[in-house]
Amino acid sequence: MIIIAFHTTADAFGFEEIAKRCGLEGRLGTIPRSISAGCGFAWLVEQGSRERLQRFIVQQGLECEGIYEQ
Repeated sequence: MIIIAFHTTADAFGFEEIAKRCGLEGRLGTIPRSISAGCGFAWLVEQGSRERLQRFIVQQGLECEGIYEQ
């Protein structure tokens, strides 16, 4: 699973809106307890390319606190 953590809930909800509009796989959910970061929300992707997600974030001008894999 790939987990994208956010600094603020506004960042998380903004990411969700753009991700859905662009057809990006994944869903907004709570950050796993094993990761201590951000506002408590994360974009969760079951399987995918970390590099592709990083490109998406940069191309869309989005903010995230970190990208984790579990």
